[in-house]
Amino acid sequence: MSNIELTIIATTLIILLLIATVAIVIFIANRQRLKQQAKYERELRTAEQEVQESVLTNLAQELHDNIGQLLTVMYMQAKKEEIKQPELKPVLAPIVDTINETTDQVRALGRSLNTDMLRNKGLVENMTMEIERIRTLDKFSIDWQCTEDQTTLPKDDQLLVFRIFQELMNNTMKHAAAKQVSITLRNAPFKLVVKDDGLGFDLQAVMKKGMGMQNIVKRARIANLSCDINTSPGEGCTFTIYQSV
Repeated sequence: MSNIELTIIATTLIILLLIATVAIVIFIANRQRLKQQAKYERELRTAEQEVQESVLTNLAQELHDNIGQLLTVMYMQAKKEEIKQPELKPVLAPIVDTINETTDQVRALGRSLNTDMLRNKGLVENMTMEIERIRTLDKFSIDWQCTEDQTTLPKDDQLLVFRIFQELMNNTMKHAAAKQVSITLRNAPFKLVVKDDGLGFDLQAVMKKGMGMQNIVKRARIANLSCDINTSPGEGCTFTIYQSV
């Protein structure tokens, strides 16, 4: 083999080695960029979540301090009138009952919005309390199945899942016109399924314009969970929030 041929082969190998090196460098750089982008997006979403939780906690405090106090005053005024004018008791009794029921709802809603209170309880207990609150509204029947007393998710992720659950139930009450809602929760691996027999919807259209649905998916990602949505017009809706294995 001549020196020229050896030179050509050596040059070709060097060029191929340089190309491979550049490709590897580009690949590593892209991986680092994607990791940094994912980290930034997660930090941004976490910051957004913290702001939202702060707003909800303040709202819960306002419900307790202001609305709750006004309802208490209304109750005391009605009871005072019952004492002063016993003949009005049949008229005032339903009003008193309504005030008491409203007070209970406001307190329950305040607890479900108060981040500090929610952190002191596990996901299962918070969900159970929220389900009982919704049941009193008599919007639809709820089948709640959970064999666990608690989950292995971190506390912050449990709070995120609870907020997702609240969003799902709020959407169901507002838009689904459902008669039956089935809720199942299991652990190891975590899986939450919320299914209704309501109107359903066009998922692609809602995802394009609906911030609520996008927030559900974003919150699931922050908690390192996957979110599957199965629905179509007239076919009800099933949400599955789960750990990928």
